[in-house]
Amino acid sequence: MIASLSSYFDLTWDEKYNLSTDTDARRRYRDVIVLSHMRAYDIEFDNFERSLYGQGNSIAVAGSVATITMGAVGGVAGAAVTKAALNSASAAVTGAEGAISKELYYQRTLPALISQMEANRANVKLNILAGIKQTDSQYPLVQAYADLESLKAAGGIPLAISNVTQIASNNQQDAQLQLQKLRVSNYVPSSTNKIIETWLHTGGSLTLANPNVKKLLSWMTKNKLADFPLNIFLGDPAFESDRQRAITDLGIPNHSGGV
Repeated sequence: MIASLSSYFDLTWDEKYNLSTDTDARRRYRDVIVLSHMRAYDIEFDNFERSLYGQGNSIAVAGSVATITMGAVGGVAGAAVTKAALNSASAAVTGAEGAISKELYYQRTLPALISQMEANRANVKLNILAGIKQTDSQYPLVQAYADLESLKAAGGIPLAISNVTQIASNNQQDAQLQLQKLRVSNYVPSSTNKIIETWLHTGGSLTLANPNVKKLLSWMTKNKLADFPLNIFLGDPAFESDRQRAITDLGIPNHSGGV
């Protein structure tokens, strides 16, 4: 099918476009060239995509192991000594594990990369389709060619890997920022955190050796609050009612010495 589109890659169409003085004709030539190139790249990408899946499924894990094991057995067939047999067997196991790891890695990562390539191509195609809705002066063929080059690059593995890596990095940074916000949560003074902190410090330093710290952490676990850092529990206004319950349940004295 792609052979039928080869004529649109001929410079004849570029000449028709460049020599035309009619704006409507230039736009028609541009659109024919652009849409034909897009169609050809779509076909090429579909073939590339199928070849990637074909490579991933061409060798079953069991088949890889069998091939490596048989190769090891063949290496010691005949008058091989026991030591050589054991060495080859060990190599077979190591090789089999490597084959399994590579194959599983390939099968797991390939769908993500293909999805990213498809997303990259879709984004570029949106730009091209938006472009050909404009006049030739607004979206000349030279600009369309630049976008078509981007479309070709968007269907490649290197860019997909770069995008996936960048997305993972951005997600990690977002998670770290959210975690940092929790860790440096604004401390809002209240009567409850003052009471609890005074009580904690009377037991010694704020370590597990402090019996009051142990009591409070045990209470937090019992009340399903163990996932929250102690400093967040003590300072965040969202835990005000929980701190009040802790004071009551643990019999923590208030600042005046009462309970």
